[in-house]
Amino acid sequence: MALDSRKQGLRFSLATRKGVSMRRLGLALCALFWMTSSSLWAQVKVELSLKQKRFLPHERIFVTVKLTNFTGRDLRFSPTSEWLRFYAESTSRKIVPKKSPVTVEADWVVKSSEVATIDLNVEPFYDFSSLDRYRLRASVWIEALRREFSSDEVTFHVFPGVKIWEQVFGMPPDPEKPEVAPELRKYALIQYKRTDKPVLYFRLTNPEETKTFEVYPFGTSVS
Repeated sequence: MALDSRKQGLRFSLATRKGVSMRRLGLALCALFWMTSSSLWAQVKVELSLKQKRFLPHERIFVTVKLTNFTGRDLRFSPTSEWLRFYAESTSRKIVPKKSPVTVEADWVVKSSEVATIDLNVEPFYDFSSLDRYRLRASVWIEALRREFSSDEVTFHVFPGVKIWEQVFGMPPDPEKPEVAPELRKYALIQYKRTDKPVLYFRLTNPEETKTFEVYPFGTSVS
């Protein structure tokens, strides 16, 4: 009996003898498919991890993507191709809006049996500004194999924090445009209990707080 598996791109030839039960045949087929599928998907291993699990809106969200090459060949990644992708969902299973394509500004060559590690801030690429719990998964497209390999999901939360001080300041005028009124910025200190101790953040926005320019942690606050 010939079994053609187009999904895996393989063809298996199995011979059955008289007296062999259908149950044994079924178990053999399941084992064969499991071993074949495992060997295919084990060619490249993708792992995703987060440096922390709680963030403020617009805070930098650094992730680590670890890529292990089991293909037996060198893998080359170009900065012009979108080989690294992320899939993000909120708790309500809504797709997180994408702000721009994910870019890795480097020419990567990962040799066989090597492990490549990429540290990346994903906040510029996706809109994680809503207060919610998010699921994030990394995916790597291998052009030589015409296949995508994905990591397990990681989760994190975005919380508001507590504003303890704020002040609106005028920006220095443009010397080439002295007639134009200076832009205004709002500086704020945000306290947020990220771990067992509260952390103090600096936040820079426009006066209406509709646009955030920077969110940066100062360190643990002292009460």
